[in-house]
Amino acid sequence: MANDPTITRRGFTKSAAIAAASVTALVSDGAFGGQNPALTSAGQAEVDASVSTIIRKYGNRLTDPQKLDIRRIMTDNQKSLEAMRSFPLTNADQPANVLKIYPDGPISAAAHHSNADQK
Repeated sequence: MANDPTITRRGFTKSAAIAAASVTALVSDGAFGGQNPALTSAGQAEVDASVSTIIRKYGNRLTDPQKLDIRRIMTDNQKSLEAMRSFPLTNADQPANVLKIYPDGPISAAAHHSNADQK
């Protein structure tokens, strides 16, 4: 079967499962991209405040593993926030993309009514 060029459904599924498991193992071990940098003291304080607010509001409904997941998720979110906040941006900076509802200009009222009559 090693020399057979055809791909069966079973073979494809097995290969896809092995690939997904190896990527998951790499990501969980930190080998894929390394460890994220530690939070700043202000970032850690923000995470602590957010977690304590969530625990105060919903703590009686959450299990201990869920509380740990909340801390992990909030820490990951804070790392992303710190990366975005470190990007220099002022109010004078133009947006990268501009939404154009009418790419060739607005539709006139007469053209709009004639399109509606054709339907």
